[in-house]
Amino acid sequence: MKSFQQFKEESTKIKKITKNPYVDPITGVEKKNWAGNVETGPDIHGLKSGNKYPNNIMDLPDSSELKRQYFNEPEVDTYFKNNPKIKMQFYGEDEPRTYTNPYKKIEQKKGVSAINAPKGVFPKG
Repeated sequence: MKSFQQFKEESTKIKKITKNPYVDPITGVEKKNWAGNVETGPDIHGLKSGNKYPNNIMDLPDSSELKRQYFNEPEVDTYFKNNPKIKMQFYGEDEPRTYTNPYKKIEQKKGVSAINAPKGVFPKG
């Protein structure tokens, strides 16, 4: 059996992404229930920046400046990198809602694929 001091030293060695009990502290992937829905989603309150957001922040339109600010928070950005697409079902709803980061930066991969190449241009190889 480990002593408290051993447990404390071991837990400080592990770099934890979050304190949320539903999220794996090392990988950052949120556990899903039997239906494939997440339990809590990304944090809204208690962010390191000190900003507080309304509970319906992810349901606001994408043009909302407040929603853009929320998705640019480091904790939320990290959450959606580890969980790119989440489903949440609220009490009284028949179907779950699907959420993604609408402001995710899509990085262009090197090289030209045959699908994305201009007409008449073919990739080497």
